[in-house]
Amino acid sequence: MVKKNLKLMLVLGVMFASLSVMSPVAHADGLAPGEGAYLGAFIGYSSGIVQPEVTTKTLQTNGTFKANDGGVGLDGIEGGGWLGYGTSLGDGYVGFEIEGAGAGAEIDLSSSTSIQISAANSAVTSIKASRNWQAGGALRVGYYINKDTLLALKGGISVSQFEVNTGANIEDVYAGGPQVGASLASRLSGIDPNLSLRLDFTYTDYLEAEVGGIGSGQIDNTNTTLKVSGSDTAARIGLTYSFFDF
Repeated sequence: MVKKNLKLMLVLGVMFASLSVMSPVAHADGLAPGEGAYLGAFIGYSSGIVQPEVTTKTLQTNGTFKANDGGVGLDGIEGGGWLGYGTSLGDGYVGFEIEGAGAGAEIDLSSSTSIQISAANSAVTSIKASRNWQAGGALRVGYYINKDTLLALKGGISVSQFEVNTGANIEDVYAGGPQVGASLASRLSGIDPNLSLRLDFTYTDYLEAEVGGIGSGQIDNTNTTLKVSGSDTAARIGLTYSFFDF
């Protein structure tokens, strides 16, 4: 996962270098943070809570087992990028942005006693889940504190892919839901009038995702279902480059 993040950051770095050649397209005195079409790269830390719920009708047991209070912690380093377009409305701002991140949060559960989910199953002693990627789109509205600093809020939707590994079987699970966040961007005029430093905080609600059969029928979908719900908060720092304005 670290290698994937490094490759992603390298690709975005090359794109930044290419865009700097295009800077004459922008205004001579530069574009304000978030103004025009922009591209950005970030690195950050994400953490959150996942709440599992298992409903079973097997092994002479009928019932639902879930975390009523709290949940299971997940955390990890992530890297990714932003692509968007915005325009200033006096001191106000409105725009749209898509984002993507690789790797990120992980969960690792283990038990000193093996768990038999169904009679046909092999015993499970650990379950590990890691987020492969996350992508989303959001509307942004904001206010220019001054000509070089933008405070913005965003709201949109996000989808993530998790890899669930029980040791013997691996399954990809998709979870999506609403996403909100806030950011503060400041122009780095001393380096390039179109380059900005951005601090970003993003909250994502995964709603509820069902883990069907973890590997070829390992969980009997008729008798046993496993659902996970939860949320994630990410703190990111990155650079954005405004390279074109219509």
